[in-house]
Amino acid sequence: MFNRTWRKAALALVASLALGMASSPALALDDQFYGAPDDYRVDLNLVRIQSLLADKGFYRGPVDGFHREQLGHAIMAFHKAADLDRSPTWMSGDMEVLSAWEPQVPDLPDDPNRIEVDLGRQVLHLVDEGEVVATLPISSGNGARYISSIPGYGWATAFTPRGSFRVQAHIPGWRYAPLGALYRPWYFKGGFAIHGSTSVPAYPASHGCIRVTLDDADWLSERLSIGFRINVRATIPRSDPAPLPITRPFTDPPGMYS
Repeated sequence: MFNRTWRKAALALVASLALGMASSPALALDDQFYGAPDDYRVDLNLVRIQSLLADKGFYRGPVDGFHREQLGHAIMAFHKAADLDRSPTWMSGDMEVLSAWEPQVPDLPDDPNRIEVDLGRQVLHLVDEGEVVATLPISSGNGARYISSIPGYGWATAFTPRGSFRVQAHIPGWRYAPLGALYRPWYFKGGFAIHGSTSVPAYPASHGCIRVTLDDADWLSERLSIGFRINVRATIPRSDPAPLPITRPFTDPPGMYS
């Protein structure tokens, strides 16, 4: 008698649990993070965005569905490169544009490995074997007048030189110069360098150097070397096969144009 009663109770409990799961299929089957704290709930749509941005060369962070500063920089780079509103926020219609995105840089068979800087769009393309493998947001010279840090030099203009250069020197850490701090700078013309900065706005803001984010400076440090080609262009037309002329080098105190 006792065993029959116990079996009936057990069967009733199992039936009740099964009915509860069936009445809430979304919780039982779809929400794998049900009951977890919000900080641990992965945004699967964000995973898709991160994955596509990484595939297109804009994002170099973890594809994990969590918001982080690197993602905002990647979205900004994408918006700049695609001539969209310069915002770090994902916008309606971005997925369609990004899915079809194909970067274009000049075809230079003699220089298959190089950097292409597009000052108009404020982006930097890293080219490997003729293919764009990464696009980074930058901030370059803002064209303003300022007092030079060189004694007796007087007024100077915050101008980023255009032309074709090669990396001349590199400092693997921070360089503290009169006009600001440069993180892991790669000097390509006297005191002009590509370097990491804590401030990389959507617009030109430097004294002439090409600023990248600190994360991107770390990433570039494993891929650049002395002698690496750097082409700095006013803009990159969607078809531009001609290389830029080599400009004459000159010397300036490192860090003058940060």
